[in-house]
Amino acid sequence: MSLRHMTFSSVIITSVSTFRLLAQFFVLPILARYLSPEDYGVVALALPFIMFSTLFARSGVGLSLLRDKKKDNGVWSTSFWFIMALSLFFVLVIILLAPLVALFFDTPRLSYILIAFAPTILLSALSIIPMAYLRHDRRFAALSITQIVSVAFGLGAAVLIATAGGGAWALVGQGLVTEGLILILTFFASGFRPNLVFRLSIITKHLKFGRDVVGSNFLDLFKNTFRSFIIAKILGTGVLGFYTIAFLFFNMPYRIVTSVLHDVVYTYLVPHKEDKPLLRQMLFFLTRVLSIIILPVMGMVAVAHQPVFSLLLSDKWGLSGELFMIMAPVMALHTVLSVRVLFMLVIGRVDINLRCSVELLLLELVAMMAAIWYGIHAAIIGLVFATLVFQIRNLYFILIHMECTVRSYLSTLALPVFFTLGAAFTYLEFTEIWLDEKNLEKVLVAFILAVGAMAASAGIQYKTIKEEISLLGQLLAQKPEKIPT
Repeated sequence: MSLRHMTFSSVIITSVSTFRLLAQFFVLPILARYLSPEDYGVVALALPFIMFSTLFARSGVGLSLLRDKKKDNGVWSTSFWFIMALSLFFVLVIILLAPLVALFFDTPRLSYILIAFAPTILLSALSIIPMAYLRHDRRFAALSITQIVSVAFGLGAAVLIATAGGGAWALVGQGLVTEGLILILTFFASGFRPNLVFRLSIITKHLKFGRDVVGSNFLDLFKNTFRSFIIAKILGTGVLGFYTIAFLFFNMPYRIVTSVLHDVVYTYLVPHKEDKPLLRQMLFFLTRVLSIIILPVMGMVAVAHQPVFSLLLSDKWGLSGELFMIMAPVMALHTVLSVRVLFMLVIGRVDINLRCSVELLLLELVAMMAAIWYGIHAAIIGLVFATLVFQIRNLYFILIHMECTVRSYLSTLALPVFFTLGAAFTYLEFTEIWLDEKNLEKVLVAFILAVGAMAASAGIQYKTIKEEISLLGQLLAQKPEKIPT
């Protein structure tokens, strides 16, 4: 394995996430003009039930299978049939519970939305093993093509249904088309064909590993879900719609980063799970690169939220822009420090990820329940405070298990933070004097300043980054079994 191969694979997967990002940026303004906040709100209420069911149906087995050097068809086939049985069970549960959920939230059409969404549980779960097959063989190009094609057709279906007056059904159609195509294309591309084998005993170790992965992911998902439920119940589905759009924006970098880390970097680092010097060097490198890219981008979108949201979505989504501005800075930091999840997975300490998920959930639950009664702005400020406090704990686990000092790690963040703050201050001063009512020009200025902040951070650290790349290349070129533990 080489750093070049891992970088190339990361670029491929990043291109998929970037495509999703750009496609949503192009399509979201169209959907936002045809769909109301209430449409987004009712789908936001339905999605957690679907996502929880999908999470349990997947069972975390896919990640565990990647830890095996060789593919045992009996193990992979048993995993496939186990996931199929589990997903069919959850599809039935959702269909039966749909009327009760709609009654609880006093939203009659929620029942029909849930029933229509239910098949995506099966479609999504069945694609897990073929996708793991592709990742195990490091066929990331094939994986990327299936994702890009599926996302493109899914977004196209959403636009067609929305322009035809379908309202919330546009988002349902998008999910069904996307997941259906991913399943078909990954089966075709992977070459995986399950045998008629089902021996639960041979996948026990994978189920145990998957249990902790599912537990951690469950808590992360529950954390996002309780926000939606509380907002909808106390402030209404309209306010939930505004929050949902803001969440799409400030959560997008996190999704891109975790996708690359879990789909590519994890696959390459697992064979070196005992090599602390390599893992520590990779930690510094990833944190440095992520902070150079993410902090300036999210920082400038936050300070320029009014023109950005106005141009992309229309003025009616101004509240979403305000919520994004409040949450974006701390979410940028949270995204960079999410490398902790990757490295705990690599060294097999899934229990730490589970513990962190519990602690963040409790912090956010207390903060939100205390603040929600004062309005959506207060609720988001409460979430910001909880997430910021959690970063101290997050940093603690990174430092302890990667055996590095506070100073050495924080040095990877210092310059991007400095240049982002400088760019934000420059934007506010410049636009207030010269561009008071010119939204397009404001967005262009924000873009230029973000690029400038990234270039300045990267330029000053060029020598350090070059040395890290050289060292990582040497370490990754070694055979894992020859690396001293």
